[in-house]
Amino acid sequence: MIRLKIFFVCIFVASLLSAQITERDIRQSRSAFAEGVRKGVDNDFAGAHELFNKAILLDSLYSEAYLYRGLARIELEMFEEAIEDFRRIINLDRDISYQANYFCGIALLAIDRFREALIHFNEAVRLSPGFSSFFHRGKAFFYLENYEQALQDFEVSGRLSPDLPEVQYYIGKTHAMQGDYDAAMENLTLAMDHFSGNPEFHYFYGSVLMQLDRMDEAAIHLDIAEKVFGTRQKPLSHNQNDTMNAVLDDEEPDQQTKTLVFDPDVLPHTEIQGESELTELLKGFYDVAFQPVDPRGMGVQVASFTTMDDLQENAAQYQKRFGHPVIIEVAEVNNQLRYRIIIGIFDSRDEALVLRSQLRDQGFLDSFIVRYP
Repeated sequence: MIRLKIFFVCIFVASLLSAQITERDIRQSRSAFAEGVRKGVDNDFAGAHELFNKAILLDSLYSEAYLYRGLARIELEMFEEAIEDFRRIINLDRDISYQANYFCGIALLAIDRFREALIHFNEAVRLSPGFSSFFHRGKAFFYLENYEQALQDFEVSGRLSPDLPEVQYYIGKTHAMQGDYDAAMENLTLAMDHFSGNPEFHYFYGSVLMQLDRMDEAAIHLDIAEKVFGTRQKPLSHNQNDTMNAVLDDEEPDQQTKTLVFDPDVLPHTEIQGESELTELLKGFYDVAFQPVDPRGMGVQVASFTTMDDLQENAAQYQKRFGHPVIIEVAEVNNQLRYRIIIGIFDSRDEALVLRSQLRDQGFLDSFIVRYP
């Protein structure tokens, strides 16, 4: 009996020794990591991802490999998986917890989980109060419609990096959301040279010009957006008597021209209008005729609305234009319904990437791949 116990003890010890990482494992893990970084530099993110997987398999505590795999996953739009990697690092390696929190916030922003993103950006600001932390925390506040806090963070990031046009753009957008159109125009004009030709910028810039009674100038910029997005949309209406404009129905006429109702989740080719009977749709997926569907695989999201007005017209237009089925997703974000347009139903990520590339070439710069449940 004693000999049997000793035998099992020996087997147990041997298994522990065999499970320990060897010097050879470490060398191979570091080699795979280095090659993965090189592939990442060359924009071969799928190849980099595979090599980082190998590095982690060889050394499950290799925190840098988790960090870089998370970055590769962001580039591959595997946001949920990236978040898992970054959160693992937060508990694994305090030395790079700033980077883990920061990039976790970036991934969460990409999938509209703004409150969670804010938690990680708060920690990133605490650990390293630099430009990037403040700027992206400002974005989280912006999308949560906390414009006062957003403006504070954007202004701090502007002082830290005063020459970056992206900062001026977001400061301008935030001023506009607060109804300060003169200040908005000042900041947007500072960003003009960098964003000239960007249809999203021209759409927003033209909309603010409309609020300042500069209608001829506004038309020029909205025309630029129209060439890319297909139809002229009116994110803001200057006509106080137009009941189908982009203002709240319950406002007095003298208040309407002062109200900017851009929704941060709306892409530049969408239009925000009044409520319609279609807002009663339940959460789920629909085709362009608003019939329930059960898509599988992947698609490319190109737009997000806060109401259903004109959604059917735009969705049908995209289906005809791009030759792929259009899916409408009704989802809840921060206790508010969102109506998203997703193009295509693909079995593989490679097919979805082809469409995403085509869409971005045509001006849909914020399009990204989503996976149907």
